[in-house]
Amino acid sequence: MPENIITIDGRQLTFQEEETILEVARKNGIFIPTLCHIKGARPTGACRICVVEVKGARTLLPACATPAAPNMVVYTHSPMVIEARKTVIALLLQSGNHNCAIATNRSQDWTSFQERVAEYDQSGDLCPAHSACNLQAYAYRYQVDTTGFMRAKTDYPMEMASPLIVRDFSRCILCGRCVEACNTIQVNNAISHGFRGARAKIVAMGDDNLQRSDCVFCGECIQACPVAALVEKKSRYKIRPWEARHVRTTCHYCGVGCQLDLHIKDDKIMKVTGVEDAEPNLGRLCVKGRFGYDFVQSPDRLTVPMIREDGRLRDASWHEALDLVASKIREISDSDGPDAVAGICSAKSTNEALYLMQKLFRTGIGTNNLASPFAASGLNNPIAELEKAPCIFLIGSDVTEENPVAGTFVKRAAKSGKKLIVADSRPTKIASFATLPLLLREGSESVLVNGIIQGLISRGRQAGDSIREIAASYSMDKVVEATGLSEDRINKAIDLLNTNEPAMLVYGSRVASFARTFVRLQETLGNLGVECGGVNYLGDLNNSQGACDMGFLPAFLPGYRSVEDPKARNSFEQAWGTALPEKPGLTFPQMVRNMALGPSEGEKRIRLLYCVGENLAIARPAMPDIAAALEAVDFLVVQDILNNETLQYADVVLPAAAWSEETGTYTNCERRVSLMRRAVPSPGEAKPEAWILTQLANRLGLDWEIETSQGIWENEIVQLVPFLKGITGFADVRSPLRRPGWTSFNYHHRTLLEQCEGLLESIPRTKFTPEYEPPGEPEEVRAKFIQLLEEEGKPEAKEEIDAILAEYKDHRGGLIPVLQQVQGILGFLPISVQHYIALGLGIPSSDVFGVVSFYSFFTMVPRGRHIIRICLGTACFVKGSGKLLDILQRHLKVDVGQTTEDREYSLDVVRCVGACGLAPVMVLDDETHGQMDPSRIIDVVESVRGTA
Repeated sequence: MPENIITIDGRQLTFQEEETILEVARKNGIFIPTLCHIKGARPTGACRICVVEVKGARTLLPACATPAAPNMVVYTHSPMVIEARKTVIALLLQSGNHNCAIATNRSQDWTSFQERVAEYDQSGDLCPAHSACNLQAYAYRYQVDTTGFMRAKTDYPMEMASPLIVRDFSRCILCGRCVEACNTIQVNNAISHGFRGARAKIVAMGDDNLQRSDCVFCGECIQACPVAALVEKKSRYKIRPWEARHVRTTCHYCGVGCQLDLHIKDDKIMKVTGVEDAEPNLGRLCVKGRFGYDFVQSPDRLTVPMIREDGRLRDASWHEALDLVASKIREISDSDGPDAVAGICSAKSTNEALYLMQKLFRTGIGTNNLASPFAASGLNNPIAELEKAPCIFLIGSDVTEENPVAGTFVKRAAKSGKKLIVADSRPTKIASFATLPLLLREGSESVLVNGIIQGLISRGRQAGDSIREIAASYSMDKVVEATGLSEDRINKAIDLLNTNEPAMLVYGSRVASFARTFVRLQETLGNLGVECGGVNYLGDLNNSQGACDMGFLPAFLPGYRSVEDPKARNSFEQAWGTALPEKPGLTFPQMVRNMALGPSEGEKRIRLLYCVGENLAIARPAMPDIAAALEAVDFLVVQDILNNETLQYADVVLPAAAWSEETGTYTNCERRVSLMRRAVPSPGEAKPEAWILTQLANRLGLDWEIETSQGIWENEIVQLVPFLKGITGFADVRSPLRRPGWTSFNYHHRTLLEQCEGLLESIPRTKFTPEYEPPGEPEEVRAKFIQLLEEEGKPEAKEEIDAILAEYKDHRGGLIPVLQQVQGILGFLPISVQHYIALGLGIPSSDVFGVVSFYSFFTMVPRGRHIIRICLGTACFVKGSGKLLDILQRHLKVDVGQTTEDREYSLDVVRCVGACGLAPVMVLDDETHGQMDPSRIIDVVESVRGTA
């Protein structure tokens, strides 16, 4: 008979080491109420509602914090337990504005109390939880009577500063679930317990509001709150639990593929929560996944097809628009050949749409000119392994910003004592969690990894001849010179990796071109094909992986079979009933170059571009020739969901159904195939992408039947892609295949986020930060510093700055005062000045850079004679301040936080200037310009040029 036997309510149950009474009870279906307990976090026992009677114990014990023990006898509902729970619940009900009917039995007190609460809530409704409250549920379950208990006064006002989260201190029961959700589950460390006794409350940094704190607005605290102390501002008092229709779906932002629960009312998405215990996110979400859904209901949605006529887009019918597109494709294919046509499709599209589009282009047009800018093969190992990996080597991935939910697993691993190496050319938040942060020169990541391989080989690690040959070229001196890292820090990285334990290597899109180097490192360490190992790519978009799987690649058919392989082509030709082109198509950069600059030798000039879901016009920073390309192409078809910048170049616009308006599948970065379910209808005449492509195919002479997404998946995709066979019934499962990495470029979901209330206000735009450049020799540092002073016309400042450095050298905590004084003299702190300060104080230059780049008070760029500030507050943003900012960025050729080359203007953004009635607002120097018209803004800015 097993030794670990515990008796709960007369039932003998087995348990595992370190399991609590609560865990044993729950896995055996025994109910114990909890308010403070949160799965995955440390037990606090704060609420005391889970108390149980343990035979032999002097007092009642909290089930969530008491370990199960052999021969322990537990009673979960004895009279003493019930009485204790009723008392705890009564005290909590009277601790604030818990205005549910069971909270009082005295009608006179009830009426006056409700009036006070209504005034506090600024609403005539009752509680914003609308019965979705665990405290109320337990009060009814145990029939709690609050007669005789004093109602506590509310000391703290409601916090409404955030556009996303309302903090109602009057309903907070101090259970601490939000604190554990923030600090233990998400590891954002933005809130904590503050003050004591009757003044106790949950506080953000400095007891300030969330908007001015370290909060990243992931909303995990809202989902954790058992009462109505934390609620979504956008849905507050707008939806009651019984009014909601729930639809489970998959997030459409990054490659993690989080599972979402959509709360639908009147065919509108009202709020989003994470699906508890569902992989891969286990209920966790980021700010975009939880709050970034408004674009579906945006007034900027495309609702009817449009055709350009006499230089303007006019509404058209679907028949007219599709007939025109088909005729243009035939015309250009007949005159210039099929390779004069090209297709681009976003990796936001479903597997089914991607599959149909590549099939259409290969069979209906006869070209392999297919590209998905964000197509990239994903993570080899499950995301959950990040949390238990003994060591993580994170390279070129700002994971907390780019893939925040995956970042929670990395942060939890670091917090639990796992080793974390972070190598990046940018200062990142995840680096603050690292065992070893490595801030190196941009583009030198491959040099670092090859140097580590050489170091491992020199310590006796076995490697193949080809790996040894490559690594031999990377001596320590060369690696130090190229990366700017010290030999000591590189050796520390080698020490951390050179163990018998596996290490997960995780990398981002910035360094995707170095994937083969990363594979060589993991092969040398023996970390390929093992748990908690592998070479793992974190995808940019929700279906970056699926775009590759579905063959949206110029050289590969679905399933990664080469277009040049006759045997591979033959299987598809038999299935599709037509011959396929054998010449690989152009990649995305080649397409842009072809359209902008003309075809290279052996290429056809692209005359028609069919663009699905990519707002190419805003990719200009990454692709400088994109505007010229869009202007040069003879005929541009844009299929999208929102009015965007690319439409100004379009000849035909086709309105597509958005995420949540059609059913299909996505494949996340760990190769998990998940469902995106239809939850709401499409506006106007917008159609699912599969319908649009099928209609176009039939106009090009193909005989396609209109099929459901499930039909496309089961009847075509799984039949032609061997590694997907067995995935039927649209189940959320993982595909078993590991695949090679692909390179992509990146820009953010700006077009979508602009349409989401409160999103961009709650995600502060990152201030411009020049790339870190390690210092050279001391003589070089001094020479560059003197050169800068001469360029700034302040050569005499050297003596004053030298005196400041001499005063604070060897002075603990002297760096910030030095930076403040030097910035006061020069007006800014460029890299050369930082190096000089580091040299003068005798500290690492990277330490100076870290402080300057962290604190918003310091700037690395000079300030212009005129300061332009664009307000991004809610009222201004809704009225179009985001577009004002874009106009100025293009006109001045600067980003936020930068200064024009002539030092005339500096461009900044502010959260709110307090002039909401004048929205949108621009502040130019000290003058406020309200109701700013985009057509006037350049004239207003230029009117002060040259003035003091």
